[in-house]
Formats: sequence, structure tokens, C-alpha cells
Amino acid sequence: MTYLTEWALAFGLTELVEMPIVTRVTRGLAALPWQQRAAIAFFATLATHPIVWFVVPQLGLSEPLRYGASEAWAFGAELAFYRVAMPGATWGLAAAASGLANAASFLLGLLAYWVLGA
Repeated sequence: MTYLTEWALAFGLTELVEMPIVTRVTRGLAALPWQQRAAIAFFATLATHPIVWFVVPQLGLSEPLRYGASEAWAFGAELAFYRVAMPGATWGLAAAASGLANAASFLLGLLAYWVLGA
């Protein structure tokens, strides 16, 4: 399997996990229908995921630092994206959406890696 194929599968898994979480966590934003919140979640991940897979690995960091840098980037950038793109979203709500979604996709990704032996 090529690295690009691995990325595409990881991206799909990430979207399947993160979009519903962000949509659910932000359900109190009455001005935005669920479809719009889901689309915002999709585009936030689309903006961060390639950097996690194609930029951060080029920094020469150890594996734990690479994971830490990747998750810090995804959390922070998506938090800011949600805060700006979702009218009425507080910093706390944006942080909750980003944090829960990224933690879930990271842990599920590790589990998939362990189970599949990739």
C-alpha cells in the first residue's frame, strides 16, 4: 500500500469519526443546521490532516514528539476554525469539539493500526 493510499484511508476514518462528534458537540448553535456544522467539520479536517501526514513527518521529530506536534496542530487549528466558522461558538465550545473529535480519531487510529498490524 502506498503512503498516499494510507493517508486517504486515514483521512476517511478521521472524517467518519470527527464529523459526527463535532456536529453533536455543536448542536446548541441554533443558527447552523447540522449539515452546515458537519461541512465545517469536514473542511477543518481537510485543512489540517494533510499537514499532519505530509509536513510534520518531514520535521525529523521522534515518534512521540511527532504525535504531539501533529495533535497539537490539529487541535489548535481546528479549534480556531470552529470558533471563526461557527457563529455563536465560544472558545470553550470550539475547544470541546476539537478536543473530543481529535482524541477520538487519534485513539481509533491507534487501535486500527494495532489491530491491522499496519
